[in-house]
Amino acid sequence: MFWLKLYSSFLILVCVSSVCHCFENVMLQTSVPVIMYSHRLSPGLTKYQDAYDPEQKIPKESFRYICEELIDKCNSDAYIFINQPGLNRWDFEEYRHSFSHFEKYINGSSTALKFEQVGLLDDEFFKDLLSYTSKACNVREIITLEGNNTDEFQPYIDTDSRIVRIDFPRLSSEVDLREEEIQHFDSYLRTVLAQIPSPYHTVIYTSLESSEFDADLLKNPGEIFQDIFATKTQDIEINDRLRQDPIFRNSPNPRFSGMANQYISVFDSHFVKENYNLLKLIGTTFFCFVIYQVFALFRDAPVEKRTEPAKKKLSQE
Repeated sequence: MFWLKLYSSFLILVCVSSVCHCFENVMLQTSVPVIMYSHRLSPGLTKYQDAYDPEQKIPKESFRYICEELIDKCNSDAYIFINQPGLNRWDFEEYRHSFSHFEKYINGSSTALKFEQVGLLDDEFFKDLLSYTSKACNVREIITLEGNNTDEFQPYIDTDSRIVRIDFPRLSSEVDLREEEIQHFDSYLRTVLAQIPSPYHTVIYTSLESSEFDADLLKNPGEIFQDIFATKTQDIEINDRLRQDPIFRNSPNPRFSGMANQYISVFDSHFVKENYNLLKLIGTTFFCFVIYQVFALFRDAPVEKRTEPAKKKLSQE
């Protein structure tokens, strides 16, 4: 009995130790990652990436000023604010292949900024940005979407600017589910952006809720798409079609070049040479036909039969 109690106490001690160890490795986020980009050039914003340190935490109010400076350009037809609860900076490295569509949009933008650590944001922060955008850029319609319902977005065809807010469900802490959810949300974002009748959009993508993460991740700086943002350090408009070289087109080579202006005659030597056999056949056929008709004419002509007058009988008288 004594040994049974001792064994039970040992098991309890091991379980408590394991739980304590797990809690030691779990930390609560004190910052959130942010990606913001504009399809058109927003000059003057690349300065925030000069000498930027991913380990440096950007205060909430400083980030608000950066957002307002981006919005003040009013160079988009859609302003999209995306809340992905539970997002952390290591997700962009661990599950990069699941951000395939979002990555392409960033790569195709003229201005793009990323911040690995921004002071915790909340719902009021987004509401303030939406209101600021509406007033600064004279956008009257605001569309609010739940990121788990693909049928909620109603496509439109007019040219009026829109503000779109997308709130995705909170990411799972399980690795497999988290990867699947990120991939699903990435496809949903592509569906929405593909139905906006203009390529000119501005996106701010972040998390309005903090989450727990494994403390071992701190060993990795967790930089966001380092190779892509390395090419976004200059103010260059990459979506200005007037700036680009003319599109290369093949020289016209129609199968039928039209009727020739030269007068065609049977006495033309080139024509006779190319069609000698045909002309010979036509001539022979025509000659034979004429001969046949001549013979037929004489053969079928009616022959007059001459009748001799009856000899008068001599009178025996």
